[in-house]
Amino acid sequence: MGRKVQLIFLGVSIFVLSAGDGFSLVPGLVTSGPKNSTKIAFSFDDGPGPKTPEVLSILAKYKIKSSFFMQGSQLKLYPQIAKQVAQAGHEIGNHTHWHRNFFKYKTITPEVIKKLTEDTKQPEQIILQVT
Repeated sequence: MGRKVQLIFLGVSIFVLSAGDGFSLVPGLVTSGPKNSTKIAFSFDDGPGPKTPEVLSILAKYKIKSSFFMQGSQLKLYPQIAKQVAQAGHEIGNHTHWHRNFFKYKTITPEVIKKLTEDTKQPEQIILQVT
């Protein structure tokens, strides 16, 4: 694989939906598919960014739809790219505003919940504005 392709797909999450009794902490989340079929779901995190249009081009070439989990801080920098993602028919998800590391907190306090809530609400508003 060439360096260019490696850079484009850096940070891509690929989930293979295959036969089995999938386990999920989130009710309704698809973790497995029909036993006679295998499908792949692509998920791009932390964008949008300068490489996103190139990723969109590759996805369009192969008629692939994907999910893009976007950070609010990046949405502010690249609103037109987020709009391109939506116009191309891809799913856009909220990946918080700053991508804080909440695992560093040893206990969940009201302060931590407030920070997480604030970090989640801001991108929702931006996603609605730009798409």
